[in-house]
Amino acid sequence: MTDFARHVVELPIRFDQGSGRTRVVSREEVEFTTQAPLAAGDRIAGSLRFQGKHGRDTVFHYVALVLGAKLKGRDRLEVRARFEQIQLAAAD
Repeated sequence: MTDFARHVVELPIRFDQGSGRTRVVSREEVEFTTQAPLAAGDRIAGSLRFQGKHGRDTVFHYVALVLGAKLKGRDRLEVRARFEQIQLAAAD
C-alpha cells in the first residue's frame, strides 16, 4: 500500500464477482480476503458499508483494479486492489 493512512477494518465487501471481508482500507487501496477467483488485472465494482456514529451509515461504491491476489489457506485469496472510481452515499 501507499503512504496514505491505512485503516485496519473488518467489513463485508461486495463486488460483481463475489464477496469477502476487508482487512485494510486507505483512500487509495483496499486489502481483503475472498473465495472469488480474482487475479491481477481484474476490475471489480462493488460497495462497502461503514456504520455511522449517529445511526446513519455511509455506503462507499467503487470500481477498483486488482493489483495482486495470493492464496491464503486452501480456498481463500488475499487481494490488494487500487480504487479507480469512488462515490459516497448515505445509506437508506
